[in-house]
Amino acid sequence: MFYPFDAICNTQPRITMRDITLRNITSTGSLLPAGVILCNVTNPCTNFKFENVNMRSWLWDSLGIGYINHYSEGVATNSFPDPKFKPVGYYSDPANRVELEAHEDPAQFMTSDYLVKSFIKIASGLDYDDFMKTENLIKEAQIALDFI
Repeated sequence: MFYPFDAICNTQPRITMRDITLRNITSTGSLLPAGVILCNVTNPCTNFKFENVNMRSWLWDSLGIGYINHYSEGVATNSFPDPKFKPVGYYSDPANRVELEAHEDPAQFMTSDYLVKSFIKIASGLDYDDFMKTENLIKEAQIALDFI
C-alpha cells in the first residue's frame, strides 16, 4: 500500500468505527501530517469528537495539509487543524454517500505543481500567482536595464 501516493486506499466496510473521542491532545514538530481518518463510503465513521486536539507541524501547517479524512462525521472543538468532519447525520442520507471528489484526493498534495506552489508561498510569503507577477516584473526590469 502506497497511500497517499496511490489515490486508492481500500477500507473495510464490515468494520464500524463510531463514538470515538480525542480530548486534550497536543503534538508539535511532527514530520508527518496531523493524521489520517479513512472510513468506508458504505459504512462511514460516526460520532467522532475532537476536543482540544492540537497537532502542529511547521512543514505541514505551511503546506496547508492537515488531516486526510474520508467519510467521517463528527464535531471538532478548539482543535487544529480542522479534521473537516461532515456534520452529524450527514451520511444518514444515502445521496451523500458518493465517491470522493477531486479536491478530497490526497494524491493532489504529492504533485510537483502543488509542492512547488506551496514552497514558493513558504519561501516568499506570496501565493504562486503573486510570486510569478513579481518574477516577471524583475525580469522586465532587468531587460530594461540591459537595454539602457
